[in-house]
Amino acid sequence: PDFVAAGWRLRIPGRARAAAPGWRYIAERPAGGVRILFREGARLPVRARMADCFERAARRAGVRAITISSTTNGVHTKTSRHYLGLGVDICEVDGVVVRDLGPDPRIRRLQEAFRREGGLLENFGPARIEREHERYRPYGYRALRKQHMNHIHISR
Repeated sequence: PDFVAAGWRLRIPGRARAAAPGWRYIAERPAGGVRILFREGARLPVRARMADCFERAARRAGVRAITISSTTNGVHTKTSRHYLGLGVDICEVDGVVVRDLGPDPRIRRLQEAFRREGGLLENFGPARIEREHERYRPYGYRALRKQHMNHIHISR
């Protein structure tokens, strides 16, 4: 099959691969002064609508730096939006690990900025647990909250 025509790109050592149609890389310096960093393996393309949402919220939050630990990489549940290019995990804000910040004002501002983005499915982190812009209290809420004390999970 013609993998290039199908939207796949072969990995050439030492070179970034082009994103498939409808996908793109999150900008490292979107307008607004915020710097977006990536943990090893996380610098992968996501759906364009996820990248747009992430960049707008990052600018709006008023933080200096955000570190992404997971996009389409990592190990997640079988139904995770990460594998669809619609999930991003944030592990650091302004160079401080999310776990150490807890519900710090920077975390609150960042999660609130994501909340203001339309079409968000999940906004899980130390400051809030929301699904479709509403407080989310499923069976197993305590475990869900505990899982998201060390990072912010955003999905569309």
